[in-house]
Amino acid sequence: MNDGTKVSSMPLFFMCLGLSLLSLSLLVAKSILAKRVLVMKLPAQIEATTYRIHLLDVAVYVLAWYAMSIGMTLFLKWFLKVWEGGFPFILTMGCVHMGVKAVLSRILTCRNGITIAPLTPRNYWMLAVPIGIFTGADIVLSNKSLTYITVSFFTIVKSGGNVWNLLFSILLGLQKPSWKLVGVVLFICTGIGMASYGTVNFVLIGFIFVLTASILGTLRWVLTQFLMKNMDATSNHTLAVVYYISPVSALLLLPVAIAVDGQGLISSKFTHDLTLFVQASMGVILGGTLSFFLVSVEIELVKKTSALSLGIAGNLKDVLQIVMAMLIFHDQLSLLNVSGLVVATSGLILYSYLKASQRQSSSSHEYAVVQMEDVDVEEEIEPKHVK
Repeated sequence: MNDGTKVSSMPLFFMCLGLSLLSLSLLVAKSILAKRVLVMKLPAQIEATTYRIHLLDVAVYVLAWYAMSIGMTLFLKWFLKVWEGGFPFILTMGCVHMGVKAVLSRILTCRNGITIAPLTPRNYWMLAVPIGIFTGADIVLSNKSLTYITVSFFTIVKSGGNVWNLLFSILLGLQKPSWKLVGVVLFICTGIGMASYGTVNFVLIGFIFVLTASILGTLRWVLTQFLMKNMDATSNHTLAVVYYISPVSALLLLPVAIAVDGQGLISSKFTHDLTLFVQASMGVILGGTLSFFLVSVEIELVKKTSALSLGIAGNLKDVLQIVMAMLIFHDQLSLLNVSGLVVATSGLILYSYLKASQRQSSSSHEYAVVQMEDVDVEEEIEPKHVK
């Protein structure tokens, strides 16, 4: 584990700058095509140009997703481990994050007049509350693990969530067992094992934290499927998840944060030094705000692309995140670790393909799923909208 003294911020700066310039170029190209399509007369030309505009639109959102998701993970690692020796109050930060998302979701609902249908008491206590518990635990354990293990190792273990996804889906009757899927999952597990074996500065407690977080994150996603299926059809399902789950997580984390962090936080330098207090508060609130807007970007991606494309883009994002971690925090991977990463990523892409093929053949509706940093949601999409 890095001691926090060797941190290079320039790679992150150049990544954000490069993604911003690329996004700007794509927006300019989209604007040009949008003007051209207005003067076109041939239906074939109009259709082809409209599709190119759609692809450019998706590309801009993918770049925004990459920048926000990778940036947030690297920021949390820096904030929790490097800045001023690290901000150790993980429970407090998790509680504030969920509180910020609860407030922002209500502001968005009121401002835009979005309908959020009420949940029945049964659905609230049997689904929303457990999801809130798992969400809070996932966030806290994920953040805590970053204080013990490298971002590279964190990303590798987290990427194995599809293994638990399949197991829980089969146990709860959401997925029929398939030898192809089982084979791919074993392939992914082999890759993760190779990527993890002999990892420099391996810390068992950090591994246990991130593995538990991965399991809980997958379980809450499976329960979220049940919750969305029981929601009113007129409700905005994706926002409703954040709307109902965030307050539950915040309220459940609050007493635990007070009991565990309270005394230490009150007597810490982050409370007695006004400058550090302001900086720490801004850092914690920034994390919650970035997480909320990351969810918004992911929701738009779910609507604009297919589950297969999104799954592949997510796998490539993990690879880029590991590369950035190696450049910024000087994470070290052996040849065996890199080979395992290639194997796991290949298996994840194949898994995404098999899942997408099953959805297209088994139902008239497709549930495009994206694994999110704080809240995993899905949006029901008509097949004609999926490119």
